[in-house]
This record gives sequence, C-alpha cells and structure tokens, in this order.
Amino acid sequence: MPAIAATTSNAIGGSAAAGPVGDRSGRGEIEGPGVAEAAEPLVETKLVPPRLQERVVLRPRLLERLTRGTARPVTIVSGGAGAGKTVAVASWVKSGHPPGPVAWVSLDSFDNQPARFWSHVLAVLRSTGTVPEDNPLADLVPLQRPSEVFSTRLASGLAQLRQPVVLVLDDLHLVNDRSVLQQLATLLQHPSSMLRLVLLTRVDPLLPLLRLRLDARSGEIRGNDLAFTSEEAGLLFAKSGLAMTRTEIDRLVERTEGWAAGLRLAALSFERKAATASDPPEFSDLVDQFVGAEQTISDYLLEEVLSEMSDADRDFLLRTSVVDDVCADLAQALTGRADGQRVLESLERSNAFVAVVGTGRVWFRYHQLFRETLRHELRLRAPGLVSVTHRAAAAWLSRHGEPIEALRHAIEGQDWAFIDRLAIRSLLPHILGPDRATLCALLGQLPEDQVQAHAGLSLALALRDFHVRDVQGMCGRAASAARLAARAEADTAPILVIVRLVEMAAARLRGDSEAVIAAATDAETVLADIPAGVVPAVAYQGLIFGNRGASLLWSGDLVGAERELTAGLQAALAARLDLSQMGALGHLALIAVGRGELRVAYERARVATDVAERRGWTAESLAATAYLALAMCHFEWGNPAEAKVHLDQATDAHRADRELPVAAALQVARARFHVAAGETAAAQAAITAARACYGGRPLPALLRRLVAVEEADLDLAMGHPERVRERFHGLDVGDIDMGSTDRERVRLARAELALDQPWDALAVVGPLLSDDPSNPGPAVEAWLVTALAADRLLADDRALDALSAALQLAASETRRRPFLTADPRLHELLARHAGLVGTQHDFVAEILLDVAQRQAPRMPPAPPTEPLTDRERAVLRYLPTLVSNAELAEHLHISVNTVKAHLKSLYRKLGVPSRRQAVQRARELGLL
Repeated sequence: MPAIAATTSNAIGGSAAAGPVGDRSGRGEIEGPGVAEAAEPLVETKLVPPRLQERVVLRPRLLERLTRGTARPVTIVSGGAGAGKTVAVASWVKSGHPPGPVAWVSLDSFDNQPARFWSHVLAVLRSTGTVPEDNPLADLVPLQRPSEVFSTRLASGLAQLRQPVVLVLDDLHLVNDRSVLQQLATLLQHPSSMLRLVLLTRVDPLLPLLRLRLDARSGEIRGNDLAFTSEEAGLLFAKSGLAMTRTEIDRLVERTEGWAAGLRLAALSFERKAATASDPPEFSDLVDQFVGAEQTISDYLLEEVLSEMSDADRDFLLRTSVVDDVCADLAQALTGRADGQRVLESLERSNAFVAVVGTGRVWFRYHQLFRETLRHELRLRAPGLVSVTHRAAAAWLSRHGEPIEALRHAIEGQDWAFIDRLAIRSLLPHILGPDRATLCALLGQLPEDQVQAHAGLSLALALRDFHVRDVQGMCGRAASAARLAARAEADTAPILVIVRLVEMAAARLRGDSEAVIAAATDAETVLADIPAGVVPAVAYQGLIFGNRGASLLWSGDLVGAERELTAGLQAALAARLDLSQMGALGHLALIAVGRGELRVAYERARVATDVAERRGWTAESLAATAYLALAMCHFEWGNPAEAKVHLDQATDAHRADRELPVAAALQVARARFHVAAGETAAAQAAITAARACYGGRPLPALLRRLVAVEEADLDLAMGHPERVRERFHGLDVGDIDMGSTDRERVRLARAELALDQPWDALAVVGPLLSDDPSNPGPAVEAWLVTALAADRLLADDRALDALSAALQLAASETRRRPFLTADPRLHELLARHAGLVGTQHDFVAEILLDVAQRQAPRMPPAPPTEPLTDRERAVLRYLPTLVSNAELAEHLHISVNTVKAHLKSLYRKLGVPSRRQAVQRARELGLL
C-alpha cells in the first residue's frame, strides 16, 4: 500500500502541500504550480530568535530571573511596546542559560488561525532535534480547528519529550483566537514535565494565570523588571561611546522610566549629535533637551533615524517598510536598488530598530514601532507609492511561493487584475490549507464590483463559498466566472477547469453523483488542453479522479470506481494531497468490503485511519469512509463492540462535512447492526433515516440496492418472508458488481426457506455456489442456505458438505457473522460438523463458544472482586477500540509494561481471561 506523504494543507476534497505543487521554477509575475525558491522560506524567519546587535546590554539580573522562571512550566514576560521583552529573552537564549533547546515563534495577527498557529509551533519543536520519529509530534499536522484527537496526541507527544525544551511565543498579545487560547490553556493546566513555555506579551493573555500563580507553577517578569536601571543605562551609553555622568544618566532613566526604546533613542540622538558637532557636546544640555521635549516616539524616530539619511536611503526604508520581513532580493523588487544587502546590513549595525532574523544575514525585520512610523510617513510623503510598493511586494511573493502573502499585498495595492491571475493559477490548492481561514478572510475584502468584473475573483469567492458549504453561492460564482471567461479574449481554459471543479464540488455536496461525474469529465477534458506548468495539473487530476471514483462507487460502477480511485490515489500521492489519499483509500476499502475481501479492506482502511490518528485528523470528514470500512470488517468478523466503536468514529468524522452518500451508508450500516442485535424498531428507523438523507430524491443505485437488502433482513427478522419474495421476485443480474444482486438472491432464498420451500431456496442460490466465487460474502451465506435446505430435505451428507464449504470459505477471512444467527438448527448442524468432520475444527469451536455465550441466560454479573482503580478504569475505556498496548501506553502517558500490569489486574478483578471478554463483562457491569 502506498505510504501517505506528510503535508500541512488541503484542497477541495483533500489536502495540499503548503506550497504550490510542481517543479518550483519561477515563470513570470504570477506563478502556477511552480514557484522559485527564495533564499530562505519566509516562514523560517518566524521560527528563530532575532539576532542580537553588538551594542545589546546583557543584564544578568534578567538572565537569572528567566533561568529561575523556566524551572517552572510557564514564564510570563509582560511589558509595553519597546520595553525590551524580545531583546531580554533573546539575550538569555544566547547566554546558554536555558535548560534545553529553544523553540522560538514570532507571532503575528495572522496566527489567530489555529491550524497556522499549531503548524508553526510543531515545526519549531521538531526543528530542535528533540522529537524522535516515534514521538506523536513527529507526524501531527493540524487542519482547520484542532480536534480532541489532535489535543490528545499533542499532550502525549509533549509528555514523551526526553529532555527539557523551551518554547518561546513572542508577541502573544497579537493572538486572541478562542480556540488557540483554549488549547494553550489546556497545556498550562496539564503541563508536560519537559516543556517550558515563555510567553512574551504586552498584556496578559486570556489564560488561567491566576491558578498558575496560586500553584507556584509560573514565573513572571513585568514592565518594572524590564526597566533599565541607571547602571544598565550607563552600559548602554558606554557601548555607544558616550561618556556621560551618573547624574545625566539618572535624569534620563527618571525621564524615560527606564523604557528601553526611549533610552536607545536617546543614545542614537546623542551619538549622532556628537558625531556631527565640531566640539565635544555638553551631554547635560542634550539631556535637558531630551527630557524636556514633548515629542512623540514617532517624532523621535523620524528626527533621529531618518533626518540624517540620504534621500535614497530614506526612500529605501520607506518603501521596504510595507513588508514585515525583507531580504536584498525583495528590497530590490520594492526599490529598484541592487545594493539592498549593503544597506540592510549597515542599518542593522548602526540602528537599534533593525534586526536580523532567520539564519545567516539574509532576512531583516524593522522594530514594530519603527515599521509603523515608516509606513505612516510613506502615506504622508508619497501616498501614490503605497499601492505601487504593495503591488511590487505581491509580485515578488507570488514568484517565491507565497500566494497568500501575495494576495494580502495585492489587496493593499488594489491590484485586481493581479489577484484575478493569482486566483486562477495559484490559490486553489491553498483554499483549505492551514491558512484557509486567513485566505477566506482576505477574499472577503474583495470589492463586489471587481468580483463581478473578473472571472478569477469570482472563482476565488466560489472557493470561499465552498469553505462554508454555500452550494448556491458556489454555483452562482462559477456561472458568473464562466460568463466572464466567454467574453475574454485570452485563453480561458485555466478558468474553465476551475469552474468545472467548483461545479463538481457543489454537485458532490448536493449528493448528485451523475452531476459529479459529468463535471469531473468536463474538467479532465479542459485540463488536457492546458500547457504544462500553467496550473497544478497533478493536484487537479487527484481531485478529478477521486471525486469521480467516489461517485461511480455510489452509482454502482465498482470496476470504474476502483480504476478512478486508484488513479486518484496515485495523483494524490504525487501532489501530496493527504486528505485526498485518505478519501480514496476509504472508498477503495468500501469496495473491498462489498466484494468480500475483508483483509484487503482492513489494510486499506487502516492505512488511512493510522494517518488520521497520528496527525490528529480523525474529525476530518474524509476519514469517515475508512472508519466505516473498519466497522464493516469487524461486523463480519463477529466483533459487534469493536464494529460499533468504528461506526461511531465514522459518524463523528462525518459530522464535520455531511456528504449525502456517506450519510446514507452510515445509516444502512446502523440498520444492519440493529437487525443483527434483534432491534427491529431501531433498524427501521435507520432505514428511514437513510432514505431521508436525499430528501425524497431517489437514492444512488448502490445505496438503493443496499437499502433493499437491509429491508429484506428486517422483514425476515420480523417474520414476513412473503414481503421478501414479493420484493425480489424475478431478480435480474443488473449492473451492480458489489454483490448486491447476490445478497438479494440469498435473502430471497432465505425467504423461500422460511416459507417451507427448500427446493425453491436451493434453486435460487444455485448460481452462487462455486469453489472460487467472485464474492465470498454472499457465497458463504448461499452455502449456509444450501445446508439448511438440504437438512430440511433430510439430505444429511449434502447438508454437511454445504456447511463444510461455507466454513472453508469463511475461515479464510475469519468471517464469523453469518454463523451467529438466531437459527438453532444451524447451530445444531455446526455441532454435528464439529463431531463428524475434522476440518475447520478450531474455527467451528470458536463460533460455538460465541453462540453459547450469547444464548446463555443473562444472570446479573458478579461485581469485580475488588474495586477498579482510576488508572484501570482509564485502561478499560480503551479496550473496545483495539488499540495496541503501545498505543494505549502513548495515550495514557505510561510505559507498555505498566499497561500490561494494569491489564493483568483488570482481567483478574473481572474474572476473565482475555481482552474481548473483559470488554463484554465491563459492558454487562455498566463500566463501559
């Protein structure tokens, strides 16, 4: 089975890699599937501490406070803008005092999206080298809002860290998303013994800090602690070559209240004036001027930093301030200057408000106060340059694989034509990625008059409508885009292929399988005419094949479905569409279940669900079919408790994004489970619910057949075989190859047997009897009907031969369910077989033991010999899920040996020898 590759985002019906798919070679202003590599990905500038300048003053008292604080789970560093929080913590990191590797994340307002926030946190934790391959953090990938499984695996991974790790979250005040803060609060309430959180913020975040203080589990450094003392200020001025007296320094510290930014500005001002004065300055006069001024910080920045620069360098600063981080190549795109590296390094050496970020001296960042001042000055001095510069930034970012950042700047620059092209060639694989909420928020800023004039903008909003499942909006936007494309003179194929993909997605949300197939086929035709490199063709193919394959499945064309889904799986692997891979595997697993290939089905489904569980994706809707396949495998194996667990998991996953065929299939499965348990009223309700999924419209062909089979089983269970005879009289083979017709034939034969017509029953199932049946599921049942009919006709040898054939066929897949019926005559035949026939003895014995346990009088179970401990109860809750001991240990943050000890104690207290019987006894006792 192909492995599923790692990725962090998704597309329609699947996930996509964080960057566009393709060869990553730059081709012009707007990139399609390929983008040029930047010197260093922009995201990496967020995941390293800022580089310290040579003039930074190391303050031992703060270093000691931080070292003491990180002996506890959480350290809060809180202070206003320019208080020196980042410099203080970065100095501590550089000093070597942290208790372990440091993972640093510089946050911004766009980290209010949970998937983006946790993607950055996980990436930086892995970059420390402390996360081995067997740690849950190694595979965890957040999508949309993290689920409970994501939270569990996150906590488990942190608990398994083998050495202390410091996680610094800089500018945490910019994050106010409730989901992110709740997740952080959970980490604080149940901290890992190895994780040390250092939170840098202007204001206290909405976290349970009071409880941390009361429990003495937090350290705090506040604004007063960050304020410079006179001694520290003296070191700062000395590093600038300023020989000032203690009195002068004291006055400055008093005037600025030790504010780091104010003191740095004073140092810059005095240094400049000392450098330009003909005579050594009187620092007392300069101090008097500084402390007596009423200028704002913006005024000081403009006067002390910009006023002495050349016009060219000032222009350089103003233009490059529109981006958060800048490198020489980006600076050249914004300014036209080829000497950006020299200018940036010079500014970094001489200016306290410019810092290096990332590795090497490639990326630079202006202090937030400085950047805001520059942007304001740009708007005042040259308002016409604002849009021009943003447009240049958008073009550069698009060429370097940052379409969402490019979109943000293009909106600022009101470059609607650029956004039109960007939407057509780059945005589709990102619409449901970790930044999907950010992207949708940006798309919401597009003015309606421009949307109505540009096909790409209309499609962008169609994708946003898909995000919120607005089918009507999607279809309207797609139709508008198609009309605009028809009037355009340029090549319309890249537009039309997205139009068809949107129509395909809308049809799938409506449950219209025929429309999905038609739209997918049209999209494939259009895609074939688009030159290579214009659009992410492989990603589109993965979506086309996967969606068409799923629809062919529900339409009943299993051969075509398997072909399409297999092709979709391969394309999804190539394009790194992880969720599409999960969806394809889940549907392929259902095909295998229907064909009676339980082990194949289980392996396919297990690959998909393993990825879902490792990465915290069990709440993603595309995991539903895989869990449904697991449920059906366990049902056929005669494991009802495990089957119900997986069916509930499928239902939980499907709640995220209800797809009509899957919703109906889940109800059909529930009906089957209820019939097997003798719960006829619940089975009838489930069948009614399956039909109701389509609101009165006909069910797709396959679901129609499956519902008919379940209704027949219900009629037989309720003693109405004549209804089954009426329903299935005159069976034809039809076009369904999933064994539905075979299953219907078996139900008709069982009805004939119930109506005391054994010869008719034998005639009905005769075509299904073969040494090598195409579908072993109905074949097993057909042989059982044959055995019972022969027994009714007193043909004992034929009955035993038929039963032997059924057992041999069933044993290869451990298919026990057909033998666990309420028919006592079948059980008598099994007992006779065990005594007379030597083959399949263990399999028969296992079935008879299960039958005996199910038929035994229900006596009130004896309570446990001793009360279960809390930990034993925790272990017990996981037993029905079939997780391994190693996985159970991971979930409970204990060792495998401890799990085994708890299991041994559980079995002893419950009076059972095995896990399966422990689950059964616990259910009887009401413990599960």
